[in-house]
Amino acid sequence: MRRSTTLAALATATTLGAAAAVGLATGWGTATGAATPSAASGPSARDASASSPSAGTASAGAAPGRRPRASAAAASLIATGARCTVSTTTNPLGVPGDNCGRAGYQATGADFGDAQALITVPAHHGSTSTDPQIYVALDDSAGQPSYSFARVGVSPCTKGTATALAPSCPAGDTSGWAAYVQAVRDGVPVTSKPVSLAPVAAGDKIGVRVRVDPTGNFVHARIRLPDGLSHSYSVSFPHATFAAAQAQADWTIDHVNGTTPAPAPAAGPVRARVSSFAKGEFSTVAGQIGTFRGPWGLFPVEATTSGTTSGTVFAQAGALSDGGAGGGPADAFDVWRFPG
Repeated sequence: MRRSTTLAALATATTLGAAAAVGLATGWGTATGAATPSAASGPSARDASASSPSAGTASAGAAPGRRPRASAAAASLIATGARCTVSTTTNPLGVPGDNCGRAGYQATGADFGDAQALITVPAHHGSTSTDPQIYVALDDSAGQPSYSFARVGVSPCTKGTATALAPSCPAGDTSGWAAYVQAVRDGVPVTSKPVSLAPVAAGDKIGVRVRVDPTGNFVHARIRLPDGLSHSYSVSFPHATFAAAQAQADWTIDHVNGTTPAPAPAAGPVRARVSSFAKGEFSTVAGQIGTFRGPWGLFPVEATTSGTTSGTVFAQAGALSDGGAGGGPADAFDVWRFPG
């Protein structure tokens, strides 16, 4: 059972112009902008958000077909539905049982305290009707009636007011994508809406990290842009406990906007790369550190027509590989869409 406690935003902030004010208004208590990483780095041996950008090319040389499934591998897959229905009448975010289309990797079997990676922004203008949010996350939603998570990544953004899942496009946006953070506990947004941290360009490689404070009472999120500028946010999250760490592309945002199916099949006869993850790292609150692979269970996540492993695959994570440039084994993968 989840711990129940009063959520309180932090009362102070280090200001970074309007960005810090936005952080306070939405519950993220601190916001900083600097070209150097924060000194509070937690138990991690390295920090993807503080590393120079590098491409994730985990599956670039693979054949254009779907990744084959052995019977044992199929049993370990997490299948999600490309044709789901979002229960927005229950909660504007929907609920975990909606199980909408996602593709990536999820780690379970430990209390997780840190997730980070370099994420490649898709090389086209973002759309909240067709594109996924791409993030690393600490999550405690499995088997629960409502979402609990802390996410940091890139998202298609909306030119108007932020919605339950879509951040508003920040000043200076030209790509339709924004680096963002969002935290939800027991279905209640800790951030009143997803918070835009900075505009990003199509093709950028963005360092992202989310971690639990050593006290267990705060969650910290950070992005680092290709020019070296970093943005950090912190939120009060008392007794934070996360049973899963995730790195994935998530099309739930499109279902909230009424798009079916999502992800849509790739146009033409060949697969299409959605995004890439590199320099991935998960770690536990006990200090166990891995790449995506470590002393925990790691499961591929894919989106199918039926939401089961017997359905036709619409989106899938490529095999894990060494992304190079200072990373480690099994720290990189690509996300692909396939023809219907």
